[in-house]
Amino acid sequence: MGAKLSASSMRVDPISEPLIKGLAESGNQTLTIAPEAGSLRLRNIINKPQSDEQILHAVSLATKYN
Repeated sequence: MGAKLSASSMRVDPISEPLIKGLAESGNQTLTIAPEAGSLRLRNIINKPQSDEQILHAVSLATKYN
């Protein structure tokens, strides 16, 4: 359809394979994820409870379409 996708920084929870694939096909070469804190305990405190597994899954998807 000719559309291009772009994102400056993303939370981990909406990242999916179709989204990453679309970003890659649009020519994006970088992806910044924003977990906001290094530990699950701190992420829970600031109400951003993404698990380490979700973060690693997002990184895995990004490397798949690099």
